[in-house]
Amino acid sequence: MSKRPEFMHYRTLFRRTALIALAASAVLLICNALIIWETHTGVHDFESIARLPDARVGLVLGTSRSYPNGSPNPHFKNRIEAAANLFHSGKLRHLILSGGSDSRYYNEPEMMKKAIIKRGVPATALTLDSKGKRTLDSVLRAKYVYAHDSLTIISDRFHVYRALFICANYDIDARAYASREVPWMLSWRTRVREYFARVKAIADLYIFRISPEDIGIQQATD
Repeated sequence: MSKRPEFMHYRTLFRRTALIALAASAVLLICNALIIWETHTGVHDFESIARLPDARVGLVLGTSRSYPNGSPNPHFKNRIEAAANLFHSGKLRHLILSGGSDSRYYNEPEMMKKAIIKRGVPATALTLDSKGKRTLDSVLRAKYVYAHDSLTIISDRFHVYRALFICANYDIDARAYASREVPWMLSWRTRVREYFARVKAIADLYIFRISPEDIGIQQATD
């Protein structure tokens, strides 16, 4: 007789777990679909570069030059190549290189600067933002610190959807140029993280309502 209550307990626990998993999956699906649907028309790539509107400033979203095991990071290489191509094609006149900087030994903007100068982009056409620890920070700092409310976002295709969504919510006129795609087998971890990052972006924008002041940006007051 004592086994039945125990069975009922596990069945109830299973149902609750299944419902939570189902609800979480629905939230994940809806948030990702919303962001991609809202922004996909603003994404260009090397096949449609001719249709990309000319702009003054590009925002290159940072990543590490190499993986923890020391192997080269193809996302880094492809983003740098994309930014250099846009500059040399006359689509952009200035680039903000935005990324994290944990110490003097790890500085994503400096890494990007060295790599893009090797591709013929002059240092005078570069602004380094070492406080762009996440996409939201990079976008807000481009507007409220560097005073640019019109941007071309440069990153991986799966990444630029979220960046464009953030731009739209802070009244930034933006379009995106997607770097060449990294094969799934080499990028699946980053892609999976991005699914959850999109959910967090919606929470930041609509639940927590992150403001420039929340990330340490002091705006001028009248």
